[in-house]
Amino acid sequence: MLRQFCISSILIFTVLNGKLCAQDLKQSFNLVTLEGNNITLSLCNESSHTVVVLLLPDCPACQTYSRTLNQLHTSYRKSSVEFYGIFPGHFSSLEEMKDYRQRYKIGFPLLHDPDKKLVKALHGTTAPEVFVCNKRGEVVYSGRIDDWMYALGKKRSVITRHDLKEAIDALVNGKKIEVSRTVPIGCIIE
Repeated sequence: MLRQFCISSILIFTVLNGKLCAQDLKQSFNLVTLEGNNITLSLCNESSHTVVVLLLPDCPACQTYSRTLNQLHTSYRKSSVEFYGIFPGHFSSLEEMKDYRQRYKIGFPLLHDPDKKLVKALHGTTAPEVFVCNKRGEVVYSGRIDDWMYALGKKRSVITRHDLKEAIDALVNGKKIEVSRTVPIGCIIE
């Protein structure tokens, strides 16, 4: 009985969280490029879907997933899917963020969210954590990139679920996303 109550409470929170998130994401967010320029990012974009990845340059999980994220960015570049990497808060220096971009040859824009306004609107908690938004700015998938990491510091020898890729494939092809929320595993965003 308690387990059923907990699961029901989680489902209610997730539904409410999604509605709050959809409303919060209709606004534009003022972010900063790694070159120090201000940029306005809108997740409500009629011409493309958006993937937001929360990153921390010193997080081993973010470092490990950089290759996968680059591959996905390259794969969907012609499919009206925009990728953005977001560094939240003041945990990392500009030099660390630039070093991350250079060391891991990140091919998509990396932006700094110093006040964590976008991160708060997404209800982001972990790096790496991904959010896939449709053209209306609604989060249609959030969570992990895949199931390679199943606990902190623990990895599978074979990936069995490619959650981010499956969500983007479904979105681009106009199909229902089967799994819209997973639990991300990585470094906690404070």
